[in-house]
Amino acid sequence: MKRILTLALTLGVTTAVIAQEDATSLRKTATEQAKTGEYAAAVTNFAKAISIQEAAGVTDTALYFNAAVSAYKGKDYKNGAKYFDKCIQLGYEKEKCYKFGGACLQNIEDYAQLQSTMTKAIEEFPANTTFKQMLSTSYVGQAKPKLDEANTIIKNAEPLKNSDVEKYNAEIAKAKQVFSEILPTVELAYKTNPENKSAIQLLSVLYGNLGETAKANEMKAKLK
Repeated sequence: MKRILTLALTLGVTTAVIAQEDATSLRKTATEQAKTGEYAAAVTNFAKAISIQEAAGVTDTALYFNAAVSAYKGKDYKNGAKYFDKCIQLGYEKEKCYKFGGACLQNIEDYAQLQSTMTKAIEEFPANTTFKQMLSTSYVGQAKPKLDEANTIIKNAEPLKNSDVEKYNAEIAKAKQVFSEILPTVELAYKTNPENKSAIQLLSVLYGNLGETAKANEMKAKLK
């Protein structure tokens, strides 16, 4: 029994050693691929190395960071966001990871997650104006689908303008309700970053459609 147990333990150690050697080899390969611009292949091999390390209970922060950077450079923003977020969780190069992780989220238009991430980033790095700009962008991004919805209602209502005024007015009222719902979000975007041209443009449209002419003109003047 002792011999069998010793053999089993030895095999286990050997397997672990081989796994770590595989992770090291994959890491080297991925690093070389990243240097030559083969970013997709680099991300794949970094990911394989990470899986081996995780299975062995090893956390190698640099592996996650290298995978994140390779994904970002290769415009694989979904994986970039995932690995930068992991680095943030691990406390590794946090300010840099918030910045590039935020850029990844912007590129995949995950504005809800961008808002959450940038809110945390500002709490930790209040002097970083880039995070405020990204937070402002997240608000605008979340408002745009509703703005499109309202504009579609108005467009579809146009044929009714002369044929069915009552129904036309009802549809315009629906659109204005949507405008009212998203106005606070866009105002927050502007408050967070008064230089956000998209927020200023949206506010000029919203205020104009809601009959707040003075405010609409104020926003239009800022665009000039």
